[in-house]
Amino acid sequence: MKILSTLITLGALGAGAYWANENHPEIKHKVFELLNTGSFHTLEVRHTGKQIMEQNRSQLLKTSRHKYKDATLKFSPYLLMEVKFTNNRNTTGEGIILWDMLDGEMVINTQDWEKTHGFGDCINANCDREEFKVINLLASKGGSLDRQGFINILKVENDLLDHWLEKCRKKRLIVQTGNQYRLHLQDPKLNVLPQTLIDDRLVTKPYKRPSASTAATVAPRSAAPLSGPLGKTLPSGAPSMSTYRS
Repeated sequence: MKILSTLITLGALGAGAYWANENHPEIKHKVFELLNTGSFHTLEVRHTGKQIMEQNRSQLLKTSRHKYKDATLKFSPYLLMEVKFTNNRNTTGEGIILWDMLDGEMVINTQDWEKTHGFGDCINANCDREEFKVINLLASKGGSLDRQGFINILKVENDLLDHWLEKCRKKRLIVQTGNQYRLHLQDPKLNVLPQTLIDDRLVTKPYKRPSASTAATVAPRSAAPLSGPLGKTLPSGAPSMSTYRS
């Protein structure tokens, strides 16, 4: 009996959809429009592209004869994370992190869009837990430390320490000069509070999903699989983001 009622219901729905498609095609277009739209979170835009270009016209244009092309707003992905951490006073802190999904760095603040430098290198080198201990210790000591300093702080056997240091050296994350080791990064910035100071409001922006044919045409040359929606912009725009709790 249940199977019969299900078939009757499906038949009625199919007949109704056919009638609506034949007599009211605008309904079909409306449904497709609703299915192909969505929304993402982003930071509110402080200044439009036109305002920025007009304010910096003398620096951006060589002469009065030069003209701007039309400004476009581009979005790039950031991950929004709600985190807990242990601060320098050995108490628990809570905050929000904006993590750049393109260069692998954390945004320190959204006022001037300052970022860390070094986390992206660790991600690209597939650092494991032990290797990051070495990198993090060097960062906390100003970027360099001798062998005895590692032994005193990490409390590990010589053979194990040699293994960790050699792995970091092969990945070109550290360099050795005599008995001294230093980070192989220009102006590293790793020893920061794991928190982003956000000065802008989060807003919601609508978007339309591209069709299958369009998506195939504009697909990026290379892309890594990401979990969840993408989102965020460059400093002159308004970043969108996916959310993660830690």
